[in-house]
Amino acid sequence: MNISITKNNMIRNANVTELKLSQLIEESYAARRIYWPAYTWSVQTSYSNFIAENEEVLFARLSKISKDALINHISDLFNKVNATFYHLQQLKTSERKAVEMGLKLASISPSGFEKSIGVASSYYEPTQYEYEALLTSAKTAMDILTIIIAKSIGRHEDSIVSLLHNLNQTKNLSVIEIKLKVALNNFSIFIDTFSKNVSKRNYAVHNGSLPIGTINVPINNPHAPIINSKAHDPRSPISEQMRKVHQVINLEDYCENVFYSMADIAVDCLEILLDTKFNKGTKTSLQ
Repeated sequence: MNISITKNNMIRNANVTELKLSQLIEESYAARRIYWPAYTWSVQTSYSNFIAENEEVLFARLSKISKDALINHISDLFNKVNATFYHLQQLKTSERKAVEMGLKLASISPSGFEKSIGVASSYYEPTQYEYEALLTSAKTAMDILTIIIAKSIGRHEDSIVSLLHNLNQTKNLSVIEIKLKVALNNFSIFIDTFSKNVSKRNYAVHNGSLPIGTINVPINNPHAPIINSKAHDPRSPISEQMRKVHQVINLEDYCENVFYSMADIAVDCLEILLDTKFNKGTKTSLQ
C-alpha cells in the first residue's frame, strides 16, 4: 500500500513538474518573441537544413568555405538581425512612453493659461540608446554578411561598403560576383549611409550621442500633429536642425528602413550564394 501511494505521488509530482516546465518554456518563448522578426524567420529557421540537404552541389560552388563555418557565420548574421529587430521594437516602445509623457504634460496648464496654444516637449533617453544600438547591430550584421560572401567565394573585404565599391571597380567578375554586384547596387543608397564620412553609426561610436530632438505635443491645438523623434544629421548645427524640423525623417520610419533594408540585403545575398529562393514573411513581429 505504501509503495502504491509512493508511485502515485511520484506520478502526480512528475505531472506537476512537466506542467510547470511546459509553462516555463512557453513564458520563455513569449518573452523572446520580441526579437523574432517574422520577415526573416522562415529563412533563419530553414537555411541549415537546406545546406545539409544540398551539401555536395553547394560546396562544389562555394569551395572556399566549409559547411560548419558557413552555418556558424549565417547563425551569427541572424543573431545580429534579431538584435536589430529587438532594438527597433524597444525604440517604438520608448517612443510610446515619451508621447504618453508629452500628452500628460500638455494636459497641465498653468493658472491663467488654460486656453493658450502651445507645445509640450518630451524627451526620453532610452529612445536614443536603442537608436544607437540598432545602428550598431545593423552595421555588424552587414559586416558579417560581407565576411560570409568573402570567405565563400575567395574575396577579402570585411565591410559592405568596401565590398560594393570593389565589385563596382573590378572587371571580369564571376557569375556569382555579378549577381552580388547587382543585388548590392539595388541598395547602394542605403549602403552608402554606412560610409565613414556620413555614417550615423560611426558618429555614435566614435564622436558622441546622436541627436533625435524632442517629441512635441500640441497644447489646445487639435489640428496640429504630434512631432515624434527625428533622425537628425549629427553633423548639422542645432539651429539648422530646428529650422528643418518638418523636413527631417521620422526616427521610427528611419529605423524601420534600416532594419528592412539590412534584412533584404542579407536574404538576397544568401539566396545568391546558396542558389535558392527563400520566402520572406510580413513586416511585423511574430507576436
